[in-house]
Amino acid sequence: MAHLNVEARGWGETSVSLDVKLKVHDPSGAAGVNIDLVRIAASALRNGRGGHCAEATSLLKSPPGTAV
Repeated sequence: MAHLNVEARGWGETSVSLDVKLKVHDPSGAAGVNIDLVRIAASALRNGRGGHCAEATSLLKSPPGTAV
């Protein structure tokens, strides 16, 4: 189980707070993928990028642009 808190400034300097609780039943395979996704997101943030990270699509079950 993971608890994520994201705080940001939105349009017009409006405060945005997002609390997420991620609970999955895939203990053997999910941890490594989740860590890789966090590393990709952190790298993008350090480089001033936002939005969709193309590097992450191969790690997702249903990458953006695919039929679900």
